[in-house]
Amino acid sequence: MRLAILSPTPGYDLYADVWPQSFERYRQVLTEAGVTAEQAPWTAPLPEGFDAALGLGAWGYHLQPQAWLDILNGWKNGPPLLNAPSVMAWNTRKTYLAELAGRGAPVVPTLTVAGAPSDADLERARQDFGSEILVVKPDIAASGQGASKLRPGDPIPTGLEDVLVQPFMDAVSGEGELSLFYFGGQFSHAVRKVAAKGDFRVQAEYGGAQTPTTAPIEALEAARAVLATAPSPIAYARVDMVRGPDGRFLLMELELIEPELYLGMAPDGGRLFAEAIREAIGG
Repeated sequence: MRLAILSPTPGYDLYADVWPQSFERYRQVLTEAGVTAEQAPWTAPLPEGFDAALGLGAWGYHLQPQAWLDILNGWKNGPPLLNAPSVMAWNTRKTYLAELAGRGAPVVPTLTVAGAPSDADLERARQDFGSEILVVKPDIAASGQGASKLRPGDPIPTGLEDVLVQPFMDAVSGEGELSLFYFGGQFSHAVRKVAAKGDFRVQAEYGGAQTPTTAPIEALEAARAVLATAPSPIAYARVDMVRGPDGRFLLMELELIEPELYLGMAPDGGRLFAEAIREAIGG
């Protein structure tokens, strides 16, 4: 069983030292499940001979969104792509959050703004959310890039087009975010992510810390509600949640394209992940 793992955009050097380690972890756990994993740049046509492809290394897609969407929309006659191309295309724009909320999923309140946000947009968001502090982020982005935390009177960053506006969740500065990982629809493990002092971004490149943790029952229930309203099939998912002002867990982001899976923090070392991928391929 031969699997292509889509690898980062050639020349995308932001995490050049991280990708080899990530790929090697995937390769090892998949090999143990009888799946041979090889790299293939997402920007190039997939070579023949693969039984399936996995999107986990498509880093940099957010810098070439139209090229990425064209590839997904044209993925018809090749081997299966995991997650499905239609699922990844849907997940590319973070406007999916408003869709999930409309279907009843517990989501951080989200306002979508086409074009550049204005002071009026932000004032409307503050009134709607009942929150003075907002977070503004591009609707196509990765690793917290382009996200800004704005207080009343703060200037709107230049160059922002098509954004999401959300209330700042105080829990981000306290207990942090909670990431829940699902493979083949089954819960695998949980990781708590806490921002560095003075920052609100929990990613490691901004000084954030990640530690394994036990998922609260209410977080698992909220994640199940999110996944029940999302498109399918989903071979792997990372459900990023935060506790809202009323104590309920709310979805920050549903990562279905190229999330870090923290397999090294999974109790089984990634066995469930490998088995889910093998089953999705048809093995």
